[in-house]
Amino acid sequence: MWLRTGYRLSVGFAELDESHRRVLPLFERTLAEAQACPEPTPALRRLVEQLAGALEDHFRFEEELMEAWRYPWRRRHRAAHDALREELEFVVTALREARLGPGLRGLIASQVPAWIEDHMWEDAQLGGFLAARRQAEGAAPPPGPAGEGG
Repeated sequence: MWLRTGYRLSVGFAELDESHRRVLPLFERTLAEAQACPEPTPALRRLVEQLAGALEDHFRFEEELMEAWRYPWRRRHRAAHDALREELEFVVTALREARLGPGLRGLIASQVPAWIEDHMWEDAQLGGFLAARRQAEGAAPPPGPAGEGG
């Protein structure tokens, strides 16, 4: 599959890499189901719902890290999360309401790789920042209020 053979999964920060290892198989199964079926199926709906739930957990984890470590580009990164949340909500709603038919399957098949690529690019930036901060400051996030940056 595309995810196993064509994408660098490490972002250089162990906790993010572990979180990705939990989420990426759902992307892979969702993509496989979307590509295999001419029409959206109940299995595809369940996979997209599972993916949305797993991503929400992953995004919350990342957002907590960004606040704790005062990631300067956290607003941009959170905005990328919000955009993907909206796209997934559209897909989940369309699947639940049996809207869009085969076009929805094509949308999922084309968007899943783009979602992963965009998200992994953002996470590579975050992972590099977190790894550098950890090395400079030790294992724990710096003390004090997180504030709101860049």
